[in-house]
Amino acid sequence: RVQAFCIGLQERPERWAAAEATMRNGLLEELPFRMFPGVYGMAHRHCLPDLDALEESLGCKLYRKWPVCEVEDVLHMREDLASLPEWKVWETYVKWHNCWISDKASNYIDFYNRHLKLGEVAACVTHSQVWEAGEKDDLDVCIVFEDDAKPHRAGIEQLLLELEQLETM
Repeated sequence: RVQAFCIGLQERPERWAAAEATMRNGLLEELPFRMFPGVYGMAHRHCLPDLDALEESLGCKLYRKWPVCEVEDVLHMREDLASLPEWKVWETYVKWHNCWISDKASNYIDFYNRHLKLGEVAACVTHSQVWEAGEKDDLDVCIVFEDDAKPHRAGIEQLLLELEQLETM
């Protein structure tokens, strides 16, 4: 059994509706589909910096060696950045690592040295919830889309054909 899911935030109703319309237009009628509510990370921001409270609120365990932070945490290190927009503060944080070999720096920052943002934690929790829903519904395959995906019927047809071929192996 195969089902498609599209993760979206119910806190953004216009985007949710647009994603649902795009999915219904791009997916095949015979492919079961449902919108899946994403975890809105900012709804849990009040828990920070208490990671125990955040874990309880999100219903998960966090890897403690990657601190969860937001732009304010960068500003604790460099108060002089406070007048910049949030995206520029974060961009500055990433640029601090430009002295590293360029092809390695990005991955290192992303996975080993950079603080996680609360939205990234929430996205991970959401994807885990989709997998749990698929397991609960006894699905063999979960096709997961983000709310900005633009599936095409021909691509979905090809994917389903390839899944059928995998079943025969």
